[in-house]
Amino acid sequence: MKSSKKFGIAVLAVTSAIAILVISAFALFSDNEEKGTSGTIGTVGISLSDPTLSNDDNINPGDYDPNNPDDANPGTDHDLAFTISNTGNKSVDVRNMIVISVADEAGHIYDPTVFSLYTEKDGEYAKAGTELAPKFFMVYGDDTLYTAAQIPAGSEIVAVVYYTDPDDAVCLNGVGEAAEEEDGITETSHDYLYYLVMDRDADNNYQGLTCKIDVIAEAKQHRNTDNDDWEKIATKSITFNGKNYVVVPDKTEDASGVATTIPTITEAP
Repeated sequence: MKSSKKFGIAVLAVTSAIAILVISAFALFSDNEEKGTSGTIGTVGISLSDPTLSNDDNINPGDYDPNNPDDANPGTDHDLAFTISNTGNKSVDVRNMIVISVADEAGHIYDPTVFSLYTEKDGEYAKAGTELAPKFFMVYGDDTLYTAAQIPAGSEIVAVVYYTDPDDAVCLNGVGEAAEEEDGITETSHDYLYYLVMDRDADNNYQGLTCKIDVIAEAKQHRNTDNDDWEKIATKSITFNGKNYVVVPDKTEDASGVATTIPTITEAP
C-alpha cells in the first residue's frame, strides 16, 4: 500500500511539470505597432495686377521717342507698370507677354508698329538701344509669332508682341506655410516698368484711335526645371481679346488645358 501512494504522488508531479511546459510554449514575447505619415504637395499660383499706363488719355507722336531732336519740346510720359506676385508656397519662375494693338471705335485695325516699349529712359526720352526684346509680330489671319525678318510679304501686321526670353524669367520665392526660398532670391513679387514710345513719324490716321496693351503672365515651378521646360509645358491655347495664344495651363487644368478632377475612391463592400 505504501508503494501505491508513492506512485500516485509521482504521477501528479509529472503532470504538473507538463502543464508548465505547455503554458511556456504559447507565451513568446511579441509586440505590434502601426504608424503612417503624409506630405502636403506644394502649390503654384500667381496674381497679375491691373496694368496701368500713365497719361493714357493723351498719347502723342514723339512721346518718349529717342529719335526726337535734342532741342524738341518735352513730350508726355507713358509709363506701363504692373506687378506679378507669387500666391503659392513653391518658388516659381515668371514671365510675361505684352501685346500692343491699335484700332478705331468700329474695330478696324491699324498698323501698331508705331508703338514700342523700352526698358530705360534718358531724361525726357526712352534710352536708345534699350527697346524691350525679343520682339515679335502677329499678322492678320495668322496666330504665328514672327520676327521682323520672318513676316510674310504683303501681310498686315495686327499686333506687336514682346515675349520674355526664358533667360530673363524672374524667380520668386514662395509665400505662406512651408514657403520655398531660393538662394539669393528675396522677392515674392516683381514690379515691371516699361516706357511706351510713339513714333514721331506717326501720321494723322492715328488721331483718336485706341492703343490697347494686353499683358499675359505665366509661371512654372522653379525647382527641378530648366528653361527648356517653358516650351514643354506651354500647351494650352487661349483666345484673349480676339487673338490666340499658346500658354502654360493654369493651376486648375491639365496639360491640355482641361479642368482637372479628383477621382472618387470607394471602398469595396
